[in-house]
This record gives sequence, structure tokens and C-alpha cells, in this order.
Amino acid sequence: MADHQTSDSATLIRAYVRKAGDHRIELPHQPGQAHRSAAGWTIDYRLQEITGGDARSISTVPGHFIDKPAFGSPWHHHDCDLQVAMVLEGSIELGYRGGRYGRAGKGDILFIPGHVMHDVSNPSSDYQVAEITFPGSFGTVEGVEPASDIDTPARTWGSSAAIRQGEARGVIAYLYPVMGPYDRRFRIRRLRRSRTSPFEPGSLAHDDRYRFLMVMQGWMDVDIDGQTLRVETGDIVVLPKGVACEQRAMSDELEMIETSVLEQA
Repeated sequence: MADHQTSDSATLIRAYVRKAGDHRIELPHQPGQAHRSAAGWTIDYRLQEITGGDARSISTVPGHFIDKPAFGSPWHHHDCDLQVAMVLEGSIELGYRGGRYGRAGKGDILFIPGHVMHDVSNPSSDYQVAEITFPGSFGTVEGVEPASDIDTPARTWGSSAAIRQGEARGVIAYLYPVMGPYDRRFRIRRLRRSRTSPFEPGSLAHDDRYRFLMVMQGWMDVDIDGQTLRVETGDIVVLPKGVACEQRAMSDELEMIETSVLEQA
């Protein structure tokens, strides 16, 4: 994969590590884009350029909702195959069925397939969220509130929804119950540093099409082609199939969400 010039540097490692602080951009007003219509700062990880348009990722910046208590996005859906949103801080109210609302809080995952209606509003002042969408093209279309008893594939998952899959090198993996037909294309896991087993450095290479590691808390040091970089909360490590990447060190409280795009049979 070719190296790309980025806002942070022109080094190879920055083609695979996206630091949130290096990718802040100011958005103009965007009429017709529902909850993305407001102007202001956001984080655009620019995944399209290193995935050939297969993925896109953005995040709100810390403090964005301090002066926006009335923020809300009417019922809408997105033009994509899948949206995976990860709550980095705070909480927000959301619904997937008409008249039925709950709150998603820090550490939760929103699994929202494309063209599935949802509604979000009432953010806490410290609310911050990052999302990855597949493919990289993405649009927002407002719609009509659905019935309260519709069958929807959208889910809000907390830590308890993921079942322990195993442990390796001092990192525990918990697997989320991605349902069919999405399980043929995507896998989502929560990775957490063990407090009882010693950490051992090792390779993050894999055979999936892509893996995206979003740091939810703590930090991790990775080495790609002899360059070491620390990734922290809100940063993404992008691992295409076969890319060499060494996990060198991590904090005791490290927790990440790993979203994998699978090679389809």
C-alpha cells in the first residue's frame, strides 16, 4: 500500500495509525445532513485514502456538546452497509423503535446497519463519540418515525453483551453477537488488558481484510517498520491484511474495540 501525505507527517506509520489530535478539521454548514448539519470542529481520520474507500471514520471533539443541550437528530438513516459508533465519554439518548428510547453511555457500542432508522438527542455535556462506517461513502437521510414494534437489527451493546473468547499475551478478547447476515462480513470484539496475566509483546498481523482498533481508554505502543508510536484514547490503528505491526507495550487499563472486515468466502 502506498504511503500518503497526511496532516501530521509523511511517514509510513501514519498510513496505519490515525492520531485523533492530528486530524481535526472545521466543517462548514451542511444543509440536509441531519445531525451533521451543524458547523464546527470534528475529527476526520481520513480512512478512505488508506482503505480504498472501504471505510470512513469521524469523531466529535471533547467539549463539543457543552453548549448544545438541545442537540437532537430526528429520525434518520445512513447510506452505508454498517455504522459502528463507540461512546468515548458521557452519554446520549437514542431510539431504534418509535417511542422507545434508552441511553448509551461511556464504553457502549452502537451497531447500526445501513438504512436502519434511529433517533438521537439529549447528550450529556461531556458526550463524545467516534464512529466507523462501511463503505467509506456516507450520507444521512431524514425519515418518518417507525412503529414501536418493528423488528430492527440495530443494537446498543455494553461490555456485558460481549462473551469472553479467549486470552493471549495478557490481553482478553470478548466477542460481540453480530447477527446474520452481517456476521459474514464483520466481527466486533472488546480487547482488554488482563490484570492477572503478564503482557507479552507480539505481532498484530492477521488474515482478515482489515482490522480497526479504536482505543477506548489507556494507551498502547505499536511498532511498524521500526517506528514506534503511542496510541491513546480516541486514536485508531488501521491494520490491512498481512501488514506487520508489533504490539510493544500497553497500560494496565487499556481497552479497545476491534472492528474487523472479514474476507468473504
